[in-house]
Amino acid sequence: MIIDLEHHLSGAEQIIKGSSKSGRIVERYRDADGYIGLRIYEAAASVEKHLQFMDEAGIDVAVLSRSPEMSVERSRQWNDLCARIVKEHPKRFAGFASVPPLGGKPAFEELERAVKELGLKGVHIFSRSGNHTLDNKEYWPFYEKVSELKTPIDVHIINRPQGFDALHAPYPFYYIMAREFDVCATTLRICLGGVLEDFPDLIFIINHFGGGVSAVLERVDAYMGYVDPG
Repeated sequence: MIIDLEHHLSGAEQIIKGSSKSGRIVERYRDADGYIGLRIYEAAASVEKHLQFMDEAGIDVAVLSRSPEMSVERSRQWNDLCARIVKEHPKRFAGFASVPPLGGKPAFEELERAVKELGLKGVHIFSRSGNHTLDNKEYWPFYEKVSELKTPIDVHIINRPQGFDALHAPYPFYYIMAREFDVCATTLRICLGGVLEDFPDLIFIINHFGGGVSAVLERVDAYMGYVDPG
């Protein structure tokens, strides 16, 4: 069985009605500040189009997710939509909930509803919220709730991570590299920043293969071997 674990379904508020001149469902463009953005067209919200793509690519099951940094109300709308699609196509789709991880009690209540009542299988978040990285103590209440629910955390890249100014160039170097550096750093922050010590039962799914973290694991092992933890 082939499972697509990063399969984004666009919501109505994200899409541009009609189709692109190029025929593509999603187009990349450079904005006035030189950043790469996305134009998402109507077909990206079509379940039938997604099923067609899956059949053509040989994908048996897709786990649906969408941009996670939303209000609790928007999250609720997505969670309801996702659950409905999964119910209509139970053999082809599963779903990840979306809630703002730093949204406090309302977000945690919505996450519990999404998992326990709607049957969604995990929670989809960005590699940071604002500029708060995932080893920031502000995430601890969120981790406590996720641990209670025994559900995995799916970590997605953010489009414009801060702190990578040296990667700006007149070609899409920032778009290619900054997001991967950020999610690589996120992976190591989870491993080294006390998250797993305090929440050893958490399960993280890191998108984009952890941003190439495998390339530096030997250096991490070497560092941990000769640096005095005190």
